[in-house]
Amino acid sequence: MSKTLPKTIIDFEGPNEQLVWQSKIQQCVGETEVIVPFSHEVVFIKDGEMLDTMGPGKHTLNVPQTTRGFLGLGKKIVSEPFKCQVFFVNKTVTLVIPWGTPNQLKLMDPFLEYPVSLGAHGSFDISISNSRKFVSKVVGNTIGLTTVGLQEFFADKMIMRVKDILANAMVTSKINFYELGTRLVVISDAIRDSVRKIFDDYGVEITAFSINDIKIPDSDLRELEAIMKKKKLLELKETSFTKERENAQDAAKMFVDASVRIAEAAIEKENKTAPQAAPVYGRYCPKCGTQVAPDAMFCNRCGSRV
Repeated sequence: MSKTLPKTIIDFEGPNEQLVWQSKIQQCVGETEVIVPFSHEVVFIKDGEMLDTMGPGKHTLNVPQTTRGFLGLGKKIVSEPFKCQVFFVNKTVTLVIPWGTPNQLKLMDPFLEYPVSLGAHGSFDISISNSRKFVSKVVGNTIGLTTVGLQEFFADKMIMRVKDILANAMVTSKINFYELGTRLVVISDAIRDSVRKIFDDYGVEITAFSINDIKIPDSDLRELEAIMKKKKLLELKETSFTKERENAQDAAKMFVDASVRIAEAAIEKENKTAPQAAPVYGRYCPKCGTQVAPDAMFCNRCGSRV
C-alpha cells in the first residue's frame, strides 16, 4: 500500500472587491499548489524571500523528488516544510479613497500677494500596477489589509503633498484664490499629474483624482474682494494715465507738424511775392578794364573817359 504524500493547496478565498488578500496558510508541507484566479496575481514569500509573481492559473511548488534505491526501487522524497506568506493582489478592481485636509492650509495668493486659509476635500481612485512593489512597500506599513487601512495609508500620502502641489498648480495654471471654485477640474488634473510619480513608487496608479470642494473663510473672501477691487482701480487709473499721456504726446506732435507746415507755407509764399531784381549789364573802362557805373563818364580808377 502506497503512502500518501502531504500536499498543500492555496486558493483564493477572499472577497472579490478587496484590493489585496492574504492567505491564512503560513506553512507549506509537501507539494504545494497555488491557484490564482484570472483577475489576480500572487506574490509568494518563502522563508522571507519574495519569489517571482504568479499570474492566473495553477502553480506547483516543492515537487517531491524521486530517487533510485536498492534493486532500482523508486522512492519519493518530500522537501522539508517551509514558512510562507501568500498575497492575492486584485489587478482589476479600483479603490476609491476619500481625502480631506485635517487643518486649514495657509497659502499665498501668487497674484494678489495675500495669505489665505483654505480647506479642501475630494477623492481619488487607485489600482495596483506593480504587485511586488505594492506588497513590499505598502503591505508591511498598513494595519492589516483592510480597505479602511489602505485608504488611510494613501490618503495620508496625498494630504502630505496637497499644499505644495495645490500652490504649484495655481501658479502653473494662473489661477488666483478667488477663482478656485470655478477651476476645480483644472486644479484636479494638475494635482493628479503631479502625484503620479509619487504613487508609482508604491506600485500604484492613480486612475482618477477630484477636488469636490475648496472652502475659504468668509473673512478671507471679503478681504480678497477688497484687494481685487483696489487692484482693478489702480489698473484703471494706470490705464487712464497712460491714455492721457499718449493723447498729450499725440497733441504735441500734431502742434509741431502744424507749425512746420505753416512755416513752410510762409516761406513758399514769400518766395513767390518777392520783386525780381532787374538784370545788370555792366560797363568797363576801355583803358584799365575796371567796371564802372552805367551812367559814369570817367573811370573811378584811372580817370580815363568812358
